[in-house]
Amino acid sequence: MGIFIYVSIAKSVTEEEWSKVYEETLQFARIFSLAERKIVDIKGINVQCLALTEEWTETRCDWEYTGWRADGDYMTMRTAEEYCMPKMLVKEEDVDAEAPDAIFGALPAYLDYDWKDERFQRNYHLWGDKTQGEPYHMYLLAIACLIEARLGHKAFVYGDITGGQCRAAVSMINDYLDEPIDVPDRCDPDRLADRVRQLPLSWKERLAVWKGFYLGNATKEMGDAMRKYFPEEVCEEYWRDQFAGYHVDSYGFSMRIREYLTLGFDLEKLCSLVNYEDKYGKLRYGLFIKCIMDTKIYVKDKDCSDLLGIDQDDPRPYGVERLFAQLVFGRARNKKVNRYIPLEEVRKALENGLSEMCGNTVDISAEIDACLSEEEQEPSEMLRQVLETENEKIKDRAGHYDITCYDSLLYYEDGDTILPDIEESLKEAYKLYQVLSEEDTCRELLSKPPRERCQWLVRQNHSILMRDRDWEKIFTDIEENETSFQRYYPMMRVRLSSNEIIDMVRAMAINDALYEYCSDIT
Repeated sequence: MGIFIYVSIAKSVTEEEWSKVYEETLQFARIFSLAERKIVDIKGINVQCLALTEEWTETRCDWEYTGWRADGDYMTMRTAEEYCMPKMLVKEEDVDAEAPDAIFGALPAYLDYDWKDERFQRNYHLWGDKTQGEPYHMYLLAIACLIEARLGHKAFVYGDITGGQCRAAVSMINDYLDEPIDVPDRCDPDRLADRVRQLPLSWKERLAVWKGFYLGNATKEMGDAMRKYFPEEVCEEYWRDQFAGYHVDSYGFSMRIREYLTLGFDLEKLCSLVNYEDKYGKLRYGLFIKCIMDTKIYVKDKDCSDLLGIDQDDPRPYGVERLFAQLVFGRARNKKVNRYIPLEEVRKALENGLSEMCGNTVDISAEIDACLSEEEQEPSEMLRQVLETENEKIKDRAGHYDITCYDSLLYYEDGDTILPDIEESLKEAYKLYQVLSEEDTCRELLSKPPRERCQWLVRQNHSILMRDRDWEKIFTDIEENETSFQRYYPMMRVRLSSNEIIDMVRAMAINDALYEYCSDIT
């Protein structure tokens, strides 16, 4: 499970076009202080560390490869997987002038297409590794948006991204451009519709592509755009296909219902689109009616927010925690829809839509009344109450402290206040440091030249990623201050059993103000 960014590049891109784009991406990799894991010679010692991204060249199987790569960003040191940008992606002899829109490279990932279909082989696939929503996710997305802006329909950005993220990413990059770029086509329903309608696909396929790729929340306005750009019969066929894969009691059926209604499609028409059989083949009209009534579509004022959903307007990257929560708590999602139809109109639509099918076997009005009489608390409301309670506890604990999480210790400055729990951890860590610095191994190393002490730290370090400049500072400190090694020796001896401990130990090694603070409070 992960968070990814992909870029599809049509093979119609020329070598000259790609060369210009590549140079611009390299420029922004530097501007955004992207960083890569690499071995750096620091004072004559080879150190595995985080260094600022720069262009590099290496030989692979007798082929010279040039490009840049990033595992994270230099300022926060938060990393995930490696993203590479090749300089020589395109060879002029391989240019396919008739290659279709780069969107074709993404279709099999979203829709029911075969990757082996030759239609989807006329593009280059860039990226696709895990960012896990770390800070460099936004910098990479900004660069991806720049690529699409420069290459037009010859590039297409997709993955675990939102419209809000794209807008924020483009805003970041526009701060450095003389002429601002626009957000990707996926963020604009009109531009995306224009692009999709040019694809050599059927109307039904075009609608599926537009619907699958539009980076916007399901709203009446989105439904209006859908009805504006695609014929009524195509929309009906689309929804019929959507519901064909579900029984009335299937997981996901109610989600499709909510989407259909939120987009503003006709309730009475819905009755002719769904499959009323449960997984045992029994007709369950009452279950369908309950599904409709659970949406509270007949209530004008209601809370429709979905704590588990992906908000397409949110500019913040989401992490795997959100995906995991959806998997575990999926049935606790908010069933309400942001739409209002008066109760009597709902009753009339269901009676008109179902009467002919169910005949006298179901009293539709009675089923509706039964749903209205239910007063059980919804799982989504219970989840909301739990989360709100926990959030209040967190806020109460955090109060007005400057440092409220371990990864912020890196930025501690004199005078900052620290959450008591974290401060207590710092005290205990510093006490442990004093004990560990009295070990025989530490004393033995203190008798050796500074270079050997530095080499020992590098050999022992397997878990704490630091920047080249941090290691240079540590080495200089050890060379110039005989007792400073006692500050760094313990970080290779403590048990790094959690990310919080790693963040704390790294901050104590790098941040002089924090280390002095630990000494003062212990």
